[in-house]
Amino acid sequence: MEIRENTRLADLLAAYPWLPEAAVKIDDRLKIVNTPLGRMLIKKYTIADISKRTGYAAEDIIREIQKVIDEHAAPAADGQA
Repeated sequence: MEIRENTRLADLLAAYPWLPEAAVKIDDRLKIVNTPLGRMLIKKYTIADISKRTGYAAEDIIREIQKVIDEHAAPAADGQA
């Protein structure tokens, strides 16, 4: 999945359901996704919306999310080798 500023969080979390728990590891400001309000907002928010809400640059959020996704996939890839 290609992640862009207009990527909806609902789509991202559908592809990576474990991501909300990992979000806090990216940055403490992203802990909003694990709150009741955050779970409601996930349905309509995009990466750009989270950027505005947290003050964290969208490019940085995208880069860090991709890094976490890659790290999460790495153990599975190592097990196949």
